[in-house]
Amino acid sequence: MKSIVLTSTQYRDDSYMLNLFTESAEVVSVSVSVRGRSSKVKRGYLMPLTLLDVEFRGKENAKVRYLSDCRVYRVNSDLTLNPMKMLVSQFLAEMIWRTFRYGGGDGRVFDFIEKSIIEFDELREGVQDWHLLFLIRMMHYIGIMPDLSDYSDGCVIDVSEGKAVRYGFGEVLDSEMTGCLVKMMRDVDFRLSGRERSRMVDFIVRYYQVHLEGFGEAKSLEVLRSLAR
Repeated sequence: MKSIVLTSTQYRDDSYMLNLFTESAEVVSVSVSVRGRSSKVKRGYLMPLTLLDVEFRGKENAKVRYLSDCRVYRVNSDLTLNPMKMLVSQFLAEMIWRTFRYGGGDGRVFDFIEKSIIEFDELREGVQDWHLLFLIRMMHYIGIMPDLSDYSDGCVIDVSEGKAVRYGFGEVLDSEMTGCLVKMMRDVDFRLSGRERSRMVDFIVRYYQVHLEGFGEAKSLEVLRSLAR
């Protein structure tokens, strides 16, 4: 079964708990050992967004699963060497985990995420804005994409309503940044300034928090902020 590594937590010297996003759009917790040459899981497999082909053993409804087989089916060469991409990968892996840890996905979203990871690994230009475009596009697959059908210059995004409005009375994305969001959604070549990038990632995380129950705080966000400077 194709799977994507989201998080890894060490709980003994050579033992880790992995959270995998599988092609059935489920987050599965897996206990693995990286001890010795005979181990099916190597330390390199623990990197966020690693693409694995795995076979589980034990009961399907078990809270924690174990692996009977595991291999990397596509090597993310640049994600493991490029410091900027490594930071982005950590952030996106956490965002994916928070989005799907309680379910709500399907096979289409796995295909989208898998293709996006490969695209990001091969990307040479526009790296600084790519994670924002990815999270905006993922909104479509989970049904929370902002409605821009009534957008015109000067509109704002009402965060809780999830749509463009002329006047917002609650939490809103201001007209300047709403304009940036519209351009990003319509023009893949649009580039943000450092200030705009910082504000956009704050909006996107907040938008996910409002529209996905139990999403929580993105702990890797502070690390990511270094990219906006």
